[in-house]
This record gives sequence, C-alpha cells and structure tokens, in this order.
Amino acid sequence: MTSPMYSSRTEETVLVTNTARANYEERELVADALPLCTEPDDVIAGDHGLVRTVILNDRVNALTVDTAGEVAIWDIVRGICLGRYFPEDVAAASHAGSTICGSGEKERSPREALEAVRERIEGEAVVSTWCTADTKAGVLTIHLTERCFEAEVYADEVGFANDPHFNDESKLNIGKWVLKNLFIGFIREEMRLHPNLHIGRHLRNYGENTTNYPRATHCPMFPQA
Repeated sequence: MTSPMYSSRTEETVLVTNTARANYEERELVADALPLCTEPDDVIAGDHGLVRTVILNDRVNALTVDTAGEVAIWDIVRGICLGRYFPEDVAAASHAGSTICGSGEKERSPREALEAVRERIEGEAVVSTWCTADTKAGVLTIHLTERCFEAEVYADEVGFANDPHFNDESKLNIGKWVLKNLFIGFIREEMRLHPNLHIGRHLRNYGENTTNYPRATHCPMFPQA
C-alpha cells in the first residue's frame, strides 16, 4: 500500500510545481513571464514631461516646452507658472517647422516652439545672468551660479510699481530675493522655537528686515514638497 506522503497525487503536485518553476527560470524573453495580476489595482496619472527650457533676457521669467508641445511661462524667482500656450496657439504664431509626410502640416521642434513664443513676449530688459536652467529630470530646475548676487532689477519692473514700500529707483538683488523666498519659512520657524536665544534674535532681525526686499505677502515662496 502506498504511503500518503508519497502518493501519486503528491508526486503529481510536486511535479507540476517544479515544472512551472523551471519554465519560469528557463525563459529567454521577458514577454514569456505571466503577470500575477492582469489588471492594476489603481492608476496614478502622470503628466507630460518638460524637454527644453530657455530663460528670458529679464532673468526673471523662463519658457518651457513639454512632450505635447505645450509652452509654459514661469516666474523663476517666485516659483510659479504664469500661463500656458497650447500647441495650436504656438502653431498659429509660427510658420516654421518640418512637413509631416508631405501633408503640408508643420511639425515644430521644441526649440522652434520656444523661439516662436519667445519672439513675441520677450521685452527689452536685459539683466545679468544669475542662474542656469535645465529640464533633465522632466521638470524645470534652476541652478544658482556664483554670480547670483550680481543681478539686480528695478522693483517696478517685477510687479511692485504700485507698492508703497518701493519707489521708481528701488532695486532688488535677485540672488538675495530668491534665497529669502526659499528660507523665510525656516527662519520664521527658528524665530518661533528660539525666541530668547542669540541665534533667535539674529534670525528675527533678518526676518523682520524688509528694506529693499518685498515682504512675504508679495513674495510667494517656492512650492513646498
């Protein structure tokens, strides 16, 4: 009489399992692997990644273009998107490009899309270079350079024409403005946590000193992660 431990059914089950495992390990193509679940539990919708950028001559605004051909304009000091130009708008503004399959329809490269918008919105102001920009990660990334404290702009040219804290001759140092936007939240938290410490008094003086710089209510911080 056959022992239950070594019954034919047990041997069959072990054989089937070993065969499936062997087939899995010996497969040559990834396509041969069968998924555990054929349908996802959920889907996280993505967005079109950025592929190219250019900083305008005012050194405050930048243009980006994504994989769908949409061009966006950014305020890189405040860290906000000011608006978008849809692909059809860019196409209507530009007659450059390559013909698609002889149909007469124009396909515009990312560079052509940026230049089409840049030619129509760039002003006459020219400011010293204080940063560089790239889209290597699919998002707009701004890098401060060693000359970030050499760039200055008139306050009335960056949205403070009617602000009582500034006059026609007031200038803003872009490097200091950007750093204050980045760290003002940290500074205020340190002031709250250490009101009686020497470092707290030092930070308080910095945080409250708004001479020649927009106050936080006029100066949106960069989006928090």
